[in-house]
Amino acid sequence: MTGVFCSLGMAIVNGIVYFITSDGSTVNPTIAIVVCSIVFGIIAIPIVGFLGFHIYLAIRGKTTRELLKHLESSSEE
Repeated sequence: MTGVFCSLGMAIVNGIVYFITSDGSTVNPTIAIVVCSIVFGIIAIPIVGFLGFHIYLAIRGKTTRELLKHLESSSEE
């Protein structure tokens, strides 16, 4: 899923740069690439966090539901 997101993000960045440079605009394509990369980088942070969380769950052999039930029962004590 992360690879799909990165590929989609790069396709969007390339499309934006293409449209900016194709109409004779004075916008520097490098600046457009940097701005788009920063935006997609910020969006990618929670996605990578969820990926890490689910890898942790897979290593522990638990599901999200099992973990949440365990947290609910420990908070009631």
